[in-house]
Amino acid sequence: QAAGTGSVASLPASPGQGTSSPATAAGQFGPAGLDGVTMPDNASTAETARIMNAWASCMEAHGDPDFATKQGDPGGARVPTVTITKFPAAVKACRSLQPHPPWQEMPQYNPNYQRDFARWVTCLNAKGVPVKAVPGGWNYDGTSSLSPAQQQKVTVECEMQAFDES
Repeated sequence: QAAGTGSVASLPASPGQGTSSPATAAGQFGPAGLDGVTMPDNASTAETARIMNAWASCMEAHGDPDFATKQGDPGGARVPTVTITKFPAAVKACRSLQPHPPWQEMPQYNPNYQRDFARWVTCLNAKGVPVKAVPGGWNYDGTSSLSPAQQQKVTVECEMQAFDES
């Protein structure tokens, strides 16, 4: 899955509880030197939406009109609908707010990424969300009998289970 999204909101200065990242710098959730906001590994739907929406609002304020509410997202997170590189001024202006996945989900920071990712895909399939691994993430691979809200819940549960064991 490729990694949802007013006014620009302020972001928390310290991470919530959960697995800490390697090489964190003060005021960041994730690896030192990574511009933007690394999602806490235990972010709630509301927290994820708040972080995503702060970035979306900034991008819109700087000329990128292409954000929409992520389909099936109970938190109302807004995501880009086109490649953000089409709006370099907005990307530059909003770099400090750009969300990144938890460090565990970034291969360059997690030495166990491939194993953890395989566990995530296996868990999703076992719990009724048919997916297949593709370069850069996973895609849906069939129809699920679960509602979009149930699929979201399973996705988060499997993600936490697979990556928190790193």
